[in-house]
Amino acid sequence: MACAVAVNIIISGGKLVRESFAGLMNESDPTLLEEISGILADHRKDHWIDIHKLRAWRSGNRVHLDFHLILPRELRLDESHHEVKELENIFKPVSREWPMS
Repeated sequence: MACAVAVNIIISGGKLVRESFAGLMNESDPTLLEEISGILADHRKDHWIDIHKLRAWRSGNRVHLDFHLILPRELRLDESHHEVKELENIFKPVSREWPMS
């Protein structure tokens, strides 16, 4: 019986250590990245040139996003800022729905 309990403790402890390291090292969550990519694709505008270097990480109950949005050179600064604000507004309601892992 003691050996079975010891094995259970070792397995549970190993899982706990792995999850802790994954959180500390900002391990990528492929499901979350796919969902974010889908949202970006659904809201993509014709004048966006490219979106790349997508990163997402969790901090507590928040999801933080980082990516590069390439816009046309002739776009004015206020227009570019408006594009970014629209993207922020797209992700605000969605971020409340992402489950914690």
